Amino acid sequence: MGTFSHRSSREQSLDLTDYHDDQSKLTFDLDTDLGEMTGIIKDTLAGEGETTERAVEETQWAAPESWAVSKETPLTEDALWANGDAIASAPKKTNFFLRVFREDGTFGTVSCPLYATVSELIQMLGRKFFLPSVAGYKLSVRSGGLTRLLQPNERPVLLQKILLEFMGYTERDRIAELGREDLSYLCRFEFSKTPFKQFGKDDRVYARDVTTVALRDMHLQTIPIVIFQKASEIESLDVSENPSIILPLDFIQACARLKELKFISNHCLQFPANILKTAALTHLDLSNNLLITLDNIDFGQLQHLQSLNLQGNRLTNLPDNISKLEQLKVLNMSSNNLTHVNPALCRIESLIELDFSFNRIEELPDEIGQLKQLEKLGMTNNYLSKELPKTFNNLVSLVDLDVRYNKLQNIDILSELPRLSMLYVSKNSVHTFQHSFHRLSMFYFDRNPITKIFFKEPLHSLTVLNLRKAKLTVLSDDFLKMIPMIERLVLDGNHLVTLPPGIGSLKKLLYLSIVANELSSLPPEIGNLKELRTLDLHSNNLKSLPEELWNLSSLMVLNISSNLLDSFPKPNFHIGSIGSADSMAPLYKSLTASVANREEFSDSYELRTVDDRRPSVMSVQSIPSPKDGSSRRISIYPPLQPIPSYDESDSTTTNDVSASPRGRPCLSHSLSILRAADNRFNDDCYQELSLLSELQVLNLSYNELVDIPYGALGRLTRLRELYLSGNNLSSLPADDFQNTKTLRVFYVNSNKLHSLPAEVGKISHLQVFDVGSNNLRYNINNWPYDWNWNWNRELKYLNFSGNRRLEIKNMHGATSHSRGEDNQRNLSDFTVLTNLRVLGLMDVTLMTPSVPDQTENCRVRTYGSDILSMSYGMADSLGAHDNLSTMDLVIERFRGNEKEAIIGLFDGRNKNREGGNKVSKLIQETFGNIFDDELSKLREGESVSDALRRAFLSTNKEIGNTTMLPSEEIARTFIAHRSSTAANLDPDDRSTGSCATIVYINDNRMFVANVGDTMALLSKGNGDYTVLTTRHDPTSKEELERIREGAGIVSSDGRLDNVLDVSRAIGFYNLIPHIHAAPSIAEYDLTDADDFLILASKQLWEYVTYEMAVDLARTEIDDPMLAAQKLRDFAIAYGCNDKIMVMVIAVGGFRRKAKYKGSTGGNINHLGSLAGAEEELFPSLKKRRDKSLLPEDSSLARLGGEVEPPVGDVAMVFTDIKNSTLLWETYPVAMRSAIKTHNAIMRRNIRIMGGYEVKTEGDAFIVSFPTPTSALLWCFSVQSQLLVADWPAEIVESKEGGPVTDSNDVLIFRGLSVRMGIHWGRPVCETDVITKRMDYFGPMVNRTARISAVADGGQITLSSDFLSEIKRLDKAHKRVLEGTSLPEAYGDEALGESMDRNMKMLHQLGYIVQDLGEMKLKGLENPESISVIYPKSLRGRLEHHEQNRTPEQIKQQTTSFGGVMGGDGKPDMRQPKRPSHPLGHGAVRAGGLTMDLLQRLRSVSNRLEKVCSQLNMPAIDMTAFSDYDRKTNANVMAVVPNTDYDYILFFEQLVTRIENALSTLYIRAASNNIRHHYASEGPTDTLSELADILKKMSILVVENRIKLDSPNPTSSG
Repeated sequence: MGTFSHRSSREQSLDLTDYHDDQSKLTFDLDTDLGEMTGIIKDTLAGEGETTERAVEETQWAAPESWAVSKETPLTEDALWANGDAIASAPKKTNFFLRVFREDGTFGTVSCPLYATVSELIQMLGRKFFLPSVAGYKLSVRSGGLTRLLQPNERPVLLQKILLEFMGYTERDRIAELGREDLSYLCRFEFSKTPFKQFGKDDRVYARDVTTVALRDMHLQTIPIVIFQKASEIESLDVSENPSIILPLDFIQACARLKELKFISNHCLQFPANILKTAALTHLDLSNNLLITLDNIDFGQLQHLQSLNLQGNRLTNLPDNISKLEQLKVLNMSSNNLTHVNPALCRIESLIELDFSFNRIEELPDEIGQLKQLEKLGMTNNYLSKELPKTFNNLVSLVDLDVRYNKLQNIDILSELPRLSMLYVSKNSVHTFQHSFHRLSMFYFDRNPITKIFFKEPLHSLTVLNLRKAKLTVLSDDFLKMIPMIERLVLDGNHLVTLPPGIGSLKKLLYLSIVANELSSLPPEIGNLKELRTLDLHSNNLKSLPEELWNLSSLMVLNISSNLLDSFPKPNFHIGSIGSADSMAPLYKSLTASVANREEFSDSYELRTVDDRRPSVMSVQSIPSPKDGSSRRISIYPPLQPIPSYDESDSTTTNDVSASPRGRPCLSHSLSILRAADNRFNDDCYQELSLLSELQVLNLSYNELVDIPYGALGRLTRLRELYLSGNNLSSLPADDFQNTKTLRVFYVNSNKLHSLPAEVGKISHLQVFDVGSNNLRYNINNWPYDWNWNWNRELKYLNFSGNRRLEIKNMHGATSHSRGEDNQRNLSDFTVLTNLRVLGLMDVTLMTPSVPDQTENCRVRTYGSDILSMSYGMADSLGAHDNLSTMDLVIERFRGNEKEAIIGLFDGRNKNREGGNKVSKLIQETFGNIFDDELSKLREGESVSDALRRAFLSTNKEIGNTTMLPSEEIARTFIAHRSSTAANLDPDDRSTGSCATIVYINDNRMFVANVGDTMALLSKGNGDYTVLTTRHDPTSKEELERIREGAGIVSSDGRLDNVLDVSRAIGFYNLIPHIHAAPSIAEYDLTDADDFLILASKQLWEYVTYEMAVDLARTEIDDPMLAAQKLRDFAIAYGCNDKIMVMVIAVGGFRRKAKYKGSTGGNINHLGSLAGAEEELFPSLKKRRDKSLLPEDSSLARLGGEVEPPVGDVAMVFTDIKNSTLLWETYPVAMRSAIKTHNAIMRRNIRIMGGYEVKTEGDAFIVSFPTPTSALLWCFSVQSQLLVADWPAEIVESKEGGPVTDSNDVLIFRGLSVRMGIHWGRPVCETDVITKRMDYFGPMVNRTARISAVADGGQITLSSDFLSEIKRLDKAHKRVLEGTSLPEAYGDEALGESMDRNMKMLHQLGYIVQDLGEMKLKGLENPESISVIYPKSLRGRLEHHEQNRTPEQIKQQTTSFGGVMGGDGKPDMRQPKRPSHPLGHGAVRAGGLTMDLLQRLRSVSNRLEKVCSQLNMPAIDMTAFSDYDRKTNANVMAVVPNTDYDYILFFEQLVTRIENALSTLYIRAASNNIRHHYASEGPTDTLSELADILKKMSILVVENRIKLDSPNPTSSG
């Protein structure tokens, strides 16, 4: 036989040329001698005991595996990605449709049973296509970009059904009929003779060299014959993404040098046994397959294996013989179904890396300590709980440990690992750590409920420490001394109030973030951080910054947004680098004088070109030049001086204002990004900011700026981004723009600008310009004076939306001269902006047709901001992107119905692309029509939710099928007739996609559907909110299980298949079936109690919490456009550089056109829907404008100033925390954090509901409200929010704060439990001369205190006066519902509107009232009728308190039960009708005291005292004591102890009585014994002995710790 010639190993590729060129040189000799058959057939057909049939089978010849001869192999259900339930529930008699394509693109649809096999289908297809013979035909399926040959006994129809179910289809979608349609995006069945690639002469197998062969995704069924000739030289082989491939045994045996094999994503069900024949194999990758078991694999044959990757399979356990891999160093078992770690694995002592992430492992075996060479261990996203095994400290070589997203409570043992360098413990349940590490360099300890952390020894190697979202309330100097070499310190989301001076000792610190804490000040020592690069302090309560901040000579990024700052610190010229104080004093004086003596601007010439235009009159803070008297204004700030380079060796000084006397660099040399939004800066801040000449980004949005003095921005010549949104600016400093030519981004939206200076056109490279929501009203004819976009041709983002007075008229033939060129130009033409991505013209009167066309990379909004009588607004940002990938959708009068509308937001995901996201654009263009079609197809019994879900699935299907078509065929598709974008699709768009949120409103019914992480939440009038969407996170339990069933994986950073950070989206067809587009759907009935709906892309929620978003939008409730812009601007201020889109829709009671009065701009805060409405009704609610009266809390200040205290008739509320004394004594550190959470909830809701915080006493609040409805709504909101608050772990795990559920398994108690009491009346009101706050006195206040003391934790008790007032308002509300006018029902129209809306909210929430009867309250002469009320969501608390009462307490009620009333005012007959005591015997007070315990102790004391009395007066009738006991017991129950202190006093009294009685009885017994013993002797003779006995008795009493409170025995004897 001929032989293949060998090629040099230096050649770069293998091809088929060698094989074809050598054909002429090969000769073959055929052996025709049939007489010699030795080695071909056996001499004996059958051995002893064997049947003839068996012998015949053994003599049958089998083709080599490399011939790829098809074999029928039995398939399990897992081969079809099916589970038993899916198979069992499948209808067996129903025929299903299946579309099958041929090689020429034609197709046929067949109807066949669900379990039809491939063999049966091939016969049917032969008849369908009129084929004379089906010999050689194969059936293959292409799904997720991979093609697989189906075996003869596989069931294609069942496979299609299961894939459809993976995509979100259900039986309600008539799955049996879906096969009629084209499902190529999901699975494409092809019927052909050559379904796989045939290698020819010109095909090349690219490789790094001859030893490396890459055959990835080549549609192979076996190894090409061309590879065989080099098999002996191959060292690395990649056959991934070939689902039908087999590795022939003869080929594997020929690969004697094979060391690395990649067999990834081949849908392999069983471990390829032939791999075991590769004796030299060292690296094996079998990830992303469908392996279920390894039990029959002899790993002993892979003696040299060093790396084994089994990630993304379905393994439930590892076999014991895996320990035979004695040289194994790396094992990846992540994303499987393991529930435990086989101890046999721990016998592989050579292991260096081990990854068990994304499994279901609950604990590690003790044998884990045997892996003494292990350096890296990954256990993220498992179910590890409590603590690690005690043998874990034997991992002496461990360097990298990842146990994120588990439930560990203790990690102390990790401190014993000598080499541990990188530790990831994020998102666990550890609440304390007081140990140390030897060599730790990175410690991620974030999102743990840590209340105390301390290192016992200094960590000199620690450089990164992340303690974000813990429960820390204090940071000590001692702790900072333990981390001297720290470079990155993150303390976001804690409760820190101050920083210790020791922060200045961290000389190596580069990054410091203390976001969302409660810092009120910074220590001056912070100026010692000479190496600090980034300082993020936003969302704190800083009122000032230390002047030592100027000493941070390396600081580049400073974020101080959302604080209480009103000025930037003045430079310390003795230490800083701006110049001496003495040298700057004359300068400041001259500046002040020049401003005071500025003259009016003279406009004596007309500007004809952009460069030579006259200056705009928009700069107020300007002065004319004293030299020439011209109209050119000079800056009130000194001109910019060159900054000298710093040379440590140069000790000379300079008089330059930008350098210090010593020439040292400072903040002005380094700071490039300053974000100071949402503070209280006024126009005086520019003097210091102008010295920061290196600034590139300056954000002063949402401050109190009124004017920008000329020259303030002139020094900032490097400025690239300037944000001035949300101020009160009415003009811009025109002449400063000639020095800011580097400016790229300029935001001045939400101000009071009437026009824009023409000098803005000099910013030649301006790309983003947002002037939305101003008062622009200028004529573009006035282009020499007013700005026109024609002079800024590089604009990508231009927004005029919200300028209701702006008119843009068509101007044909307008003449303009630009830069010396005389040409005709239409100044109203927007098409000249060829780079434009977004053009916002909402609410703008547009009279020109010259606007860009809508494309996937250009969005033009020209519609109004009203839909279905609802106001709405939107805002977006390109961020750092050059192209557009987010789209919005607004369809008013959907289907021609005046009450229907669709609102959508689509967030496209495509990185490293040059164009816009076409998938998001396609959704925008087609979804409305598809949803309309689905609604028209609804059958009886189907709902709108079904149509909405099918619309998402159909949209995904149509777009997916279109992306797979050649460009010439797209024009004939369904989607091409509805979208102009479809024609531009290319194959790359298959791997892109979009998240989507759709809101469909039909009258008062709202449906919200979403896929991905574009979220929607609904804000209610009482400050609560409801999240209507679901974030489809690949790491969530439900999504992760579905991904695993589809053979997908989730990477350690939470990405689906290492690609995408969401598990559901439209598009991303390369990830099918691991991803699908079935939406989460929420249905909601809109009422007047609802305020607004917020839709936003992922980027907003990464920087703004749900609660904060609600609070921010509430401040602009009358103008959703301002609200949307504010949300976007705050995210930018907090550091977002990514794209953002926000939509705000006013719904519910605000579903009406907002009344815009004059200006739509300005930074005007409102108290919110409730407080804002009541402010107009009650003079006492007028907001304070005095800055000094604003709260010293940035989050509360965001809600506006505190209301004036109500007077006259008010609702008074007292609150108190149950068992707070015990909690403080038991968990002092945790309670510090818990109290801050408690206070934040209280005060936020006080602001929202328009209440006035009278005072706090310890942890108790006293609050007054002008209306009873607002008081009750406040109590309901607080009780609901306390239930779900983020409490410290110690509190939740305690008996007092642990979770409690009712009989329906609904959570009713968790965390701190607060009792509340409400009373309605007229108190005495006086202002405190010291605190300047209103205080309340009189019987009304005392009665409120006693009423609140009756309540148990979680209860709200009401006085009879308050309940009567609520009932009166409820009757008025019912009259309104019956048609009575508001003035007639409530007496006043404005009052009635507010009260009626509050009553609607109360009815929507629902409530239950129970009468507790009359009670004699402490300090009050007359009994008070008390009721208890619960919100309907917490009705289980009534049952809980009902069960915790004794029969005695039932008898002790003094009045009959008044009924249980629901929110509709009707009695709820399902509730018990017997009165219950508010406390019950199980109500636990401080020290574990309960009323039941006190009653029992009192009974014991009474009985003991009866015995003592009987001894003293034997003749007395004891029946009198029974009546006395009964009467006094009733009196005690009528006067219930009010506070924990009262309980303790009562308890001590009872204990003392019991001790006294016992002491008396003991003394009498001892005396009787003495008297009986010495009866014959006289008393004189025995006195001395009696005294001795009594002394001994006293000693005995002391030894037994019995308090003896009785007369001296010796004197009483």
